[in-house]
Amino acid sequence: MKPATAQQPDLQVERLTSGTANLTAVLTIEASCFPAAWQYPDAEDFYAEALRDPCNLNLGLKVGQAIVGYLLATPYDAALTWVRDADPDMAGNDAQPYYVDTIAVLPEWNGRGGATALMRKLEREAVERGMGSLAIHARSSNGLNALVRRLAGDRLIRTRWLDNWSWADGEPYEYIEWNCDR
Repeated sequence: MKPATAQQPDLQVERLTSGTANLTAVLTIEASCFPAAWQYPDAEDFYAEALRDPCNLNLGLKVGQAIVGYLLATPYDAALTWVRDADPDMAGNDAQPYYVDTIAVLPEWNGRGGATALMRKLEREAVERGMGSLAIHARSSNGLNALVRRLAGDRLIRTRWLDNWSWADGEPYEYIEWNCDR
């Protein structure tokens, strides 16, 4: 499906569940959006389990029936099991926010409001689940940290700069945590 050029596309965000079509779309997005070194070596198993886990929030950005973006948020304590070594300062957070593990929009759909739509839907879903805050390690080179800061506005709880984050081949990232209940 080609992006609309004359007008803004009709972007919809909905929960994704397990299934071959959703998994295939998520894997395509992962491969299209992230350098090979950043992709999970067991991506198919990882995302199949992520889509099955009812504790996760799996959101798909859709244009018509095509999934053109994906967001995975996990409970904070689950994220700690694999992020703690890369960012030990995450340990000891009593707030236990949902952690945004992955957010990606196919390159041909960038700049059309997809990431914003995914994040806004995540905030609503988290509140529905009784979660008051969200956290992310946001890439700076693609402007994700600026987008998250703009969306959070005066609801920021804490931020922390990581100059040389090991998970991103030493690229700078920003840890951002914010309230999602208004």
